[in-house]
Amino acid sequence: MGLHAMPHPRMYNDSDPAIKRLRERCFALPGVFEKEAWGECTFRVTGGGTFAMTDNNHHDSGDAAVWAKAPVMVQEILIGSDPSAFPRYGRAAISTTAFLTIIAVTPAIC
Repeated sequence: MGLHAMPHPRMYNDSDPAIKRLRERCFALPGVFEKEAWGECTFRVTGGGTFAMTDNNHHDSGDAAVWAKAPVMVQEILIGSDPSAFPRYGRAAISTTAFLTIIAVTPAIC
């Protein structure tokens, strides 16, 4: 008997205005497509990897956020500028994966 992957439940709501804004911004870039993974929206570049992903209550954090790929230096600058908007926690902490958590998906960010 082999191991079977258990599907993740959908963690986002398609009608959420923040998700709609995020999609508009991501799809404005060339070669972008969306793929649901781990129950979240992920945005990827054709021939490349994931550059953004929604994060809805990840590990019961209580937050709705976006993880966005960013160079480590950019992450440090943003986290230093506003630690409440750009927290350092969990797998989204500064790391070699270079994903930055953005807590609020606001028009200023998206």
